[in-house]
Amino acid sequence: MRRVHVDEDDVTRMSLFEKAKILRKQNRILIWYQLIALGVFVAIKLIVSQYLVNENHNWISGELSELELDVWLSIGGMLVGIGYVFIVKHTQRYQWWNERPQTMNVVSFLKILTVMGGLHLITTVVLTVIEYLCNTFGYSIYVDLIIFDEVLFSIPLMLGGIIIAPLGEELLFRDVFINPIIRFGKVFAIVASSIMFSLIHGNIPQSVNAFFIGIVLGYVAIEYSVGWAMIYHFINNAILSYAFTYLISRYRVEQRQSISFYFELTLFFIGLYFVLKHSHDIKMYIRDNKTHQGSHLYMFVSISGMLLILMGILSMVLLVGKR
Repeated sequence: MRRVHVDEDDVTRMSLFEKAKILRKQNRILIWYQLIALGVFVAIKLIVSQYLVNENHNWISGELSELELDVWLSIGGMLVGIGYVFIVKHTQRYQWWNERPQTMNVVSFLKILTVMGGLHLITTVVLTVIEYLCNTFGYSIYVDLIIFDEVLFSIPLMLGGIIIAPLGEELLFRDVFINPIIRFGKVFAIVASSIMFSLIHGNIPQSVNAFFIGIVLGYVAIEYSVGWAMIYHFINNAILSYAFTYLISRYRVEQRQSISFYFELTLFFIGLYFVLKHSHDIKMYIRDNKTHQGSHLYMFVSISGMLLILMGILSMVLLVGKR
C-alpha cells in the first residue's frame, strides 16, 4: 500500500476558509444532485397524475403498477441528476494526486471481493440490533419497505439497482465528490464519501449497508480506479444481492434466512482472514494517510454538511413505521 502523493506544505498553508470552501462545495454538489433528482421525480409525477385524472385512467395500465411507475420516475430523476454530475465533472479541475493506480490482479480482486461480501454479515448484525430496539417501542425499519418486495425483480428496479446505481453513484461519490477532498487524507476521503453515500440512500437498511460497502468502494476507487469501483458495485448489487436473493427465493422464509446467514458467515471469515493477514499493512495505511487536522470538522459542521445529515436522517426516520 502506498502513500498518496500530496503536497503537505500546500495543504498546511491553506487557510481555514480555503479548506472549508472546498468541503462546502462538495457538500453542495450532493445537495443539488438530490434536489434535481427529487424535483424531476415530483414534476413528472404531477404531470402524469394530472393526465390520468383528465383522461379518467387508473394507475394500473397493463402490467405497470403505481409502484413500478414511481420506480421509473425515480430512475428518470437519477439520470437527470447524473447528467448534472457529468457537467460538474467536466467543469471541476481538481486533481490532487498524481500517483499511478495499482494494477488489479486476480488475487487482489478476490481478496477485496471477500472482504466486501463479509461486510454483509456486519450489516445484518447491525440491522438486527436496530430492528430489535425499534421493535421494543412498537416500530420496524422494514415495515414501509415491504411494498418493494412485489417489484423486486421488476425491470425498472433491476435496471436502477444493477446498472444505473453502480455507474451513477460511483461517478458521483467515488469520482466527483472524493477527488478534491483526497488532499486532506485518503482515510478522510474514504470515510467521508462513505458517510455521504450512506445518507443519500434515505432508509436505514440500505444506509447501513451503503456505509460499510462504501468503505471498500472508496478504497478501490482511490487505489485502483473508479472503474474498478463500478465493477465491485455492480457485483455487490447484481450478484450478492439480486442473484443470490433470486436463487434462494424458492425456499421457505426460515430456510432463506439460514442460507443467507451461512453464506454471509462464510464470506465474513474468509474476508476476516485476509484483513488479519494484512493487519499491519492496514495500520500503516491508516497512519500514513491520516486525516489532515480539522478536515472532518469542516465537512460535517458546515451548514451544507448539517443539511445533508438532516435530510438523510429525516428520510430514515420517516421510513420507520409502526409494526
